[in-house]
Amino acid sequence: ERCFKQIEGFGSYGFPESHAISFALLVYASAWVKKHWPDAFLASLLNSQPMGFYQPAQLVRDARAHDVEVREPDVLASDWDCTLEPATKAGDWRAVRLGLRQIKGFSKEEAARLVAARNAGVRSIEGFAVQAGLSRRSLELLAEADAFASLGLSRRQALWAVKGLADETGSLKNAPLLAAMGVKERQVELPLMSLPQEVAEDYRTTSLSLRAHPCGFFRESLTNLGAVKARDLAHLSDRELVSVGGLVLVRQRPGTAKGVTFLTLEDETGVANIVVWKDAFDANRRLVMTSSFLVVHGQIQSASNVVHVVAQRFTDLSHRLAEMKEEPNAAPPQIRNRVTGRLIRSRDFH
Repeated sequence: ERCFKQIEGFGSYGFPESHAISFALLVYASAWVKKHWPDAFLASLLNSQPMGFYQPAQLVRDARAHDVEVREPDVLASDWDCTLEPATKAGDWRAVRLGLRQIKGFSKEEAARLVAARNAGVRSIEGFAVQAGLSRRSLELLAEADAFASLGLSRRQALWAVKGLADETGSLKNAPLLAAMGVKERQVELPLMSLPQEVAEDYRTTSLSLRAHPCGFFRESLTNLGAVKARDLAHLSDRELVSVGGLVLVRQRPGTAKGVTFLTLEDETGVANIVVWKDAFDANRRLVMTSSFLVVHGQIQSASNVVHVVAQRFTDLSHRLAEMKEEPNAAPPQIRNRVTGRLIRSRDFH
């Protein structure tokens, strides 16, 4: 009976052998590709989104930490999918060019027309509007994602130019006289966006930023709360009290974990794995399940080079992320599309 109980217990979470072997083979093959071809591995994973456990921002951060160059989406360089380009220096991995698929709300059909127009020689916003037939909304999505940078236009300059297109280019197509007169508005000197604003817009439009990590802008505040950087957790002793903060990337609450919740936080240096026991979760359920920027205060759990933080209490800093979008002296111009949402949305598995 005792042996049967052991087998029964294993059966509640164990994998059949055939499933375990199949999964192990996939893991081995993936690990080999990631080791020897990290550039192709990243491009392939991004082209397969949405999928799996990790978000694009995590995949890109890890690849860059392993010396893979990643380049922004751009109307003169990007296809729909992520592609590989020659590296900046000989001997490096190839650079990964983010595809237009990374821009929220932009469609594959519009991307195909854009690429065709580009191959035909189009090199202006007006050309993409007229010859590619892109709608003003699609042009706004491209502008807000800073995809016109190779045309010498900043994010705001591109938005201004798109807003100046009359009647979603209808007059350009149907009224040659107006076209000859130049219906687009004259470019004006626009205030520069701060780096935090640029990063906030990057996350809002493409779910990641190649400029900086949001937590870097709040490092002083995090330090004042006693939070260490994620990369420093590995150097702390087992059971040592610690605080760590970051964006909430993943929440897991497996049915077999007896009420334990697992969080993954990310700051500008890496990720931190958090264990929230049932009592701590029940006392802070709403905060744990809804926060997007969180400081966890708890205790180090370190064994066999695997480090977790066992949570005891929390500080919610989600409201601070809005500061990244604020103008220092004036309200930002009201040029927004319908892409909305928080800076980053966690992937939750329950």
